[in-house]
Amino acid sequence: MNPDELMDDITDPKKRTDNFELGGIRGTGNYTLTWPELNVRATAKYFRTSHDKEVKAEIQFSSERITSQGHLRGGRVILTSPTSRNSFAKLLFDADPSVEKAEWDIIMEQLCESILTDYRSGSPEMLLTGDAKEEQAEWLIYPLIQVENPTLIFGIGSAGKSLFAQYLAVLVDAGYEHGGLKVQRKNVLYLDWETSYQELHSRVTQIRSVLGLPGKSHIWYKSMTSGIADEVETLKDIVSDKEIEFVVIDSMGTAVMGDATAQDVVLRAFMALRELKISSMIIDHPNKQETGLKALHGSVYKVNASRHVFEVLKDQQVGENVTKFGLFHRKANNTGLIKEMGWQFSFEDNRLSSIQRLSSSDISKTEMRTAQTQYDQVKNYLMSGAKTAQEIGDYMERSMAPRLSEWVRDNKLTKVGEKYALPATYDEVPYEGGAWTKI
Repeated sequence: MNPDELMDDITDPKKRTDNFELGGIRGTGNYTLTWPELNVRATAKYFRTSHDKEVKAEIQFSSERITSQGHLRGGRVILTSPTSRNSFAKLLFDADPSVEKAEWDIIMEQLCESILTDYRSGSPEMLLTGDAKEEQAEWLIYPLIQVENPTLIFGIGSAGKSLFAQYLAVLVDAGYEHGGLKVQRKNVLYLDWETSYQELHSRVTQIRSVLGLPGKSHIWYKSMTSGIADEVETLKDIVSDKEIEFVVIDSMGTAVMGDATAQDVVLRAFMALRELKISSMIIDHPNKQETGLKALHGSVYKVNASRHVFEVLKDQQVGENVTKFGLFHRKANNTGLIKEMGWQFSFEDNRLSSIQRLSSSDISKTEMRTAQTQYDQVKNYLMSGAKTAQEIGDYMERSMAPRLSEWVRDNKLTKVGEKYALPATYDEVPYEGGAWTKI
């Protein structure tokens, strides 16, 4: 190739602009575009569609070229307008004339057309053929949080919800399995409407120390003062830039920034979370001194939008430096409800000193036992030895005779004389590394 042909090849607009790449959070109005052969990068976000179907977005161009390193141009562009495209291409040419005007024209055409196609199509249509193979749900944290789905936990104040969420954030960040939980390692974002960076940093440090994790954590933290729906464009940037795949929402009452009983307010927050396309744990509070889903503030909308819902009940005596709490599974999609899970957080000199899993029988020794199934309460009571129907009735504060007969017929219990006992084959599944039992 002679020098003239080489120069033609380099300066041909189609040669240097062909291999552009479209990335970011697809279908949700947050995009990254790159032109590798030109060392040019663009972002597009904050989309708005007018009544006459014009689509506007905020565009930012940057460069790694020797002639124009750093920020080039930014501004709002009407993606559907050829005039707007041409005007912005001229601004880019003024910022870096080493890229030809014809190349900037092509770049703006590629940017607008590729983004419009993806943005308008949203999620692609898919064919349901009815011959799918049964597959197990994919879990980020088994059995709590499914991939790209929200899990909501709720309970009264000081029940340990935030501390537990921070514990999960540490496990995911480190890819560390603990307390019988199976964990995938992912990048984590903690959105906080409740406390402060200093408090969260101290908590994370204490949790890592108790778990004996080496090195440093890489959990991203953001203090929030606006609702999640209002901040969704900023959050898309963070999720994309930091490659976040797990987010903690602490807490939902402030994250909605409105009436938590109103359908449009709650669903707007959940739709914003859905746009991020990541796994999430949402902390929430009850509005009544009740248990079960009816205690959840604005329950019908929050429950419907969540993949799993757990109620947090606690047992903490005055003067004790120990917090015991249980997670009771109140709602599941396609997985079945599982038996309660319990944890104990112990403190010395106001610092976390140990984290332990609690078994079902451990929970039965606390005030939380009334939230267990009747069978689990009786089963755990009988682990200390056989008991008469009267003794079991006194323990349960009600007559249990009909249920005891039913459980004997179902081989859940055995009767020896006048006493009831666990079957000889009964052996409690260990929680550490053991299977999770369905209710």
